[in-house]
Amino acid sequence: MSNSILLNSYLFFSKFPLGIARIVSLYRKTKGLEDHARVGERLGIPSVARPNGKLIWLHAASIGESLLALSLIERFSIKYPELNFLLTTNTVTSGRLLSSKVPNNVTHQYLPYDFLAGVNRFLKHWKPSVVLVIESEFWPALITEVNRRKIPLLSINGRMTQKSFHRWKRYPRLAQELLNKFDLLLVQSPEILGRYTELGVKEDKLVVTGQIKQEAKPLPFDQEQLNELKNYFRSKQIWIAASTHEGEEEIIAKAHKLLLNRLGNNTLLIIAPRYPDRGKEIKKLLNSLGLNSTLRSEGILPGEKDQVYIADTIGELGLWYKLAKACFVGGSLIQSGGHNPYEPALLGCPIIHGKFYENFVEPYNRLAELGGAQVVSTSEELSNAIEKALQPQFNSFFAMKGKMLEQVDGEPINKTMEIVESYLSKVVG
Repeated sequence: MSNSILLNSYLFFSKFPLGIARIVSLYRKTKGLEDHARVGERLGIPSVARPNGKLIWLHAASIGESLLALSLIERFSIKYPELNFLLTTNTVTSGRLLSSKVPNNVTHQYLPYDFLAGVNRFLKHWKPSVVLVIESEFWPALITEVNRRKIPLLSINGRMTQKSFHRWKRYPRLAQELLNKFDLLLVQSPEILGRYTELGVKEDKLVVTGQIKQEAKPLPFDQEQLNELKNYFRSKQIWIAASTHEGEEEIIAKAHKLLLNRLGNNTLLIIAPRYPDRGKEIKKLLNSLGLNSTLRSEGILPGEKDQVYIADTIGELGLWYKLAKACFVGGSLIQSGGHNPYEPALLGCPIIHGKFYENFVEPYNRLAELGGAQVVSTSEELSNAIEKALQPQFNSFFAMKGKMLEQVDGEPINKTMEIVESYLSKVVG
């Protein structure tokens, strides 16, 4: 079956934008969205030599998916120690984290922009034997070229939100042609499988494996820095609002003002926005609400008069989860799908969240069954939930229940590993 007109058009125009890609990379560098020393990788220019032997390529969009990829690689390496692994990501945050975290048999590179010259240069250099895409990264030129080279292509822990589903439904032929280029799509739930089926993905290409994000390694943190911050903030009760989005900070700030009135000025809020470059914007909002704040990016710690610390830096979320006594997980007071509850749970930080958590329905529902999280919708509800979570007896209870997310049925990861290993064994053989 020939490609859809829309896919053919995309591939046609993706032949030419090398100059545009360079302009985009320069612009993204000025915004801090690209690694200055490694921007060539985004054009498909490798920064290191390819290791000898068979190589498996895993792609993970950002930190959460990267930590899952590392856990999977660790499992694969036990059974197939002779294999090498390439791990690609999109974000500077993940790149900086992985630069010091990857084992010897793993090479990290940034994913090239989705234009044919860069993609082909990338594939020609790395020559992967199998490609594993974590969750839902669908780049048309890349997928088409991997498929054309007959390299096995699998999607792992696949998800598709309602919003993404409706977006794909506008281009049904494109969705059908592109997604069927995968050899297999391993998805998190029957509901997600239904969405892929409705988009025209063949049934024999779909397998429900369940959610495996709990298999990811915990977010890293610097123990020495944690000890220093604990000492500095020894008189403070700290809570964090993590991965927040525009529209949530005002609700969070008003909740904090209620807490300050009830608990006093020894209560400190850390706001770690989903997009760190919003730090100054958030500081301006807090000022308008009568809250004093300090920006982490300015390299100073909060003073006595500061009530909020804005953690507008990258790669430090694990540090804040370990420091805080309770956390609100953002993207859930607005219809953004919610963010990863495993990250705070694995670090023992009690969880509070909003009612919008489509991206992580299964773990949040399990937390509800365990009594390990509190759901809020308003500033008043959030302040009450934080106040409760800060009390020692409830703090220990919520932390314990949250960590029980680790104790899950092993079927999802076992099923995923079994399927992927059926492809890896062919490579080794």
